[in-house]
Amino acid sequence: NKTKSPVELGLFNSCFYAQIAKIRIKDGMNSQSLPEIKSAFKTLSTDFTNLINSYVDHFINIKKEGKWSIGEETEHVILAAQGTLYLINQPKENLPASDHASKSYDELELAYKSGLALTPGINNPLTNPQTGPLTKKQLVEKWENTMAGINKDLDQWTDEEMDKVTVWKHPLLGKLTPKEMLLFTIFHSKGHILTINAKISSFEP
Repeated sequence: NKTKSPVELGLFNSCFYAQIAKIRIKDGMNSQSLPEIKSAFKTLSTDFTNLINSYVDHFINIKKEGKWSIGEETEHVILAAQGTLYLINQPKENLPASDHASKSYDELELAYKSGLALTPGINNPLTNPQTGPLTKKQLVEKWENTMAGINKDLDQWTDEEMDKVTVWKHPLLGKLTPKEMLLFTIFHSKGHILTINAKISSFEP
């Protein structure tokens, strides 16, 4: 058998971890209680860390058809999660009361996809990736620090508290409770993992 080159082996590993993340993509879809959300975040954190660590350095910053590179797509996911960390870390007493009960994962995802179809290309400029080359080490460090912060902050909330206040008004979803913000972060991250998976599969050594 022909020995695989470092690039071939790296692409094989990336595709492997991308498939693992894809298989586990449904984890968290029925999450609604705080313990279930914590578990879903741990799965997401592990899967994405493994996937980033498997990236082939040569391909991280390559753009195709004017779209984000794998590195840029990864940083977008991280920046969006950092926004969630900031929002759930606000003093609870400063947050306004919610005017609705928290929606389920499925309800939020359907509303998001429906809104996105009507206004394609809408994006929060604060989550646009940096210009310039990105490194695997840089991305892993940012992602792990962000996930550690979210997991730590989740211990400061109860299920009841997460349904009672508003943390942000999303341009497509409207006012979100902390629980809804976390559910959004899960399906937003996983959606981009699928896109990254497709980008990895498009490369040939």
